[in-house]
Amino acid sequence: LLHSGIFPLDRAFLQQSLLAQLPPETITLNKNVIAIENKADHARVFFADGTDDTADLIVGADGVHSSVRKCLFPERTEAYSGSCWWGGMIERKHVPHFASNEVRFTVGKSKVFS
Repeated sequence: LLHSGIFPLDRAFLQQSLLAQLPPETITLNKNVIAIENKADHARVFFADGTDDTADLIVGADGVHSSVRKCLFPERTEAYSGSCWWGGMIERKHVPHFASNEVRFTVGKSKVFS
């Protein structure tokens, strides 16, 4: 994997990298979504506190009990499996300061370490 120039990327690093590319006013946190209206050119999201907002894209990164997913797919009933891993892949050229000679990922009973 390392020889190809691509390697696993930590979730926190991925989140921070994505956030760094957006103006702060485009991110809304700590809101409870109660409805989403999809239009051809935008989406409108309604919050439990009575506010709403319009955007080109709405990302619901609110976990297994996602209120965003429930609004978009009310028939789906996901359940937490007890296991979780979030990460991604990135080309080496974008993070030259990362060590390139090894990657470790260990999975054990109810434990994950990388």
